[in-house]
Amino acid sequence: MRKLTTLLAASMTAALALSAGMTVMADEPDFTGEGSIAYIVTGLGDMSFNDSGEVGMNVLRAAGYDVKTVETGDDASGYEDTMYDLLDTGYDYVIASSTYKDQVELVAPEYEDTKFILFDVNSDTEVASDNILYIYFKQNESSYLGGIVAAGMSQNGAIGAIGGVENPVIKDFITGFVDGALSYNPDIKVSTGWVGDWSNTAKMKEICNTQNSSADVDIFFPIAGGAGTGAFEAATEIDGAWALGVDSDQYAAFIDSNEAFASVIPTSVTKEVGNTM
Repeated sequence: MRKLTTLLAASMTAALALSAGMTVMADEPDFTGEGSIAYIVTGLGDMSFNDSGEVGMNVLRAAGYDVKTVETGDDASGYEDTMYDLLDTGYDYVIASSTYKDQVELVAPEYEDTKFILFDVNSDTEVASDNILYIYFKQNESSYLGGIVAAGMSQNGAIGAIGGVENPVIKDFITGFVDGALSYNPDIKVSTGWVGDWSNTAKMKEICNTQNSSADVDIFFPIAGGAGTGAFEAATEIDGAWALGVDSDQYAAFIDSNEAFASVIPTSVTKEVGNTM
């Protein structure tokens, strides 16, 4: 397994821990255990964004809430029907990411007794219904520190950020990453790319390999949910390459199941979605 120096590993851990948007609570939350909750995701097992939200759902389950996680897949054509089916069953709360923003804003006015939580939305999102709570993250701040780490580690002076679906939240991630990298090294070269979805690991790997061969990129920052594992695979095959994790502590996520992937993840940029839930 690759080794970082103790000093570098410690400094990265401290920097990213401070940036991660971790929730610090003065008192334990007052869980009543009353109510039913539907958590809607495209799919679990991404070792990243969706799984980080599921951590929060497990806390709520342990507190006595009736929680159902619904995996819709990536086909948006079925999202509206899924939403109506859930609401007709009768849930007190529906929690979903901005992936389902259009569907939630469509159905919320029809189900006034249900409370909806949309997280990971844009900071300028307008409230569509009084029973929708919007949550946005300052992901550019944590990715800024990720950019510092990447620029500091790169031996070639070239780093890359690869998003899943092109949207304002992922663009904000990339903006912070680039700004952080430039603050450390004004001469750093940054390549960007887009997978087009959240699951195509082969496409992610292809983009990383292309960035390496064409621009000498040796540090990758995949911001693409489950597709991000393609960057870890690419990094294991490129001498001296690394890939930052995102949304979950991906080193911890892979250390028991895929030590090779874990060995190329120096740290992760997280938003602590589970704490927010």
